[in-house]
Amino acid sequence: MPKTWQPQLILQQATLAPGDEWSLHSTGWRMLCVQRGMGYWISPTLCKEFSQGQTLVLSPASEGCLRGSQIGEVELKYFMVDTKGQSGFFTLLESHLLEASATQLKYRELILNADHPVSAQLARVCELVPTQPAMATRGQLLAVFASLFAGELPPMPVEFNGGGQAVDRFLRLIAQMSVAQFLECTTEDLAAVCGCSTRHLARMFQEHLGASFKHKQIALRER
Repeated sequence: MPKTWQPQLILQQATLAPGDEWSLHSTGWRMLCVQRGMGYWISPTLCKEFSQGQTLVLSPASEGCLRGSQIGEVELKYFMVDTKGQSGFFTLLESHLLEASATQLKYRELILNADHPVSAQLARVCELVPTQPAMATRGQLLAVFASLFAGELPPMPVEFNGGGQAVDRFLRLIAQMSVAQFLECTTEDLAAVCGCSTRHLARMFQEHLGASFKHKQIALRER
């Protein structure tokens, strides 16, 4: 097994002894549910207490450690989501938005209270794990992760039927096409689907995704 391999969307457990420190290194997002005890999240940008029922959300840009309280053990359940490694699942638009969110300060390090909808959703998944297939749990953990970005990630687009203006077709296309599918396309392929010239397609890529078609493909292949 490669040393760099990390389980994705797999609920794992960790226990910190009193005063212990633990750094959860990952190239992706990390979500941790505090099952028992209390401690501190310590990083260059944030030092904050956490306690039972709360959820910690750490973006790929976040670096720090968890320190258990001197009072007693801390029990955590956690999972990781590396959006860069899920090219067959996330659409081109979702990938673009999640990559941008990873650099935003508001998503860098979050501690959500126990009564936050995402915390409640994750706690429910933790309860269901022993009673359901692993595939169902992975799907629910992905739903928890998606709930973090409610209002920012696009809703399910209408069926792609080729109607409307070229820009409408383009926006529907990037909202439905996976990153893996995009990497197999040429500019001519997408221009034909959108019913526009390759030059107009290039302008739409720059306007809506902040990069040219070629640079977007290169960036996605190299990440």
